[in-house]
Parts: sequence; C-alpha cells; structure tokens
Amino acid sequence: MPALGLPELLFALTILSVTLGVGALVYFLIGQLGRAGRRARLRELERRIQQLERERLH
Repeated sequence: MPALGLPELLFALTILSVTLGVGALVYFLIGQLGRAGRRARLRELERRIQQLERERLH
C-alpha cells in the first residue's frame, strides 16, 4: 500500500470527521426523543394520579 500524500490524508480526515459528526448528531437526537417520551409518560402519570385523587375525595 503506497503512502498517502497530504491531499489524500486531508480528504480521509475530512470524511472521518464528517462521519463522526453525523454519528454524534444522530446519537443526540435519539437521546432527545427518548427524553421527550419519558417526559410525556411522566405527565400522563401525574394527570392520572390527580384524577384518582379527585375521585377519592368525592
């Protein structure tokens, strides 16, 4: 395998950098979606608890 010249090396590093950046962005977005889902479930549980407490008081 021949040694890489500077342009090829810079191109390879650019591709690696872009790939890692896109991977990090996807990882972040998936994490955000997971947190949003947990918050929605928590709000639903809180709403249900309040409803049961109101029914218990009547």
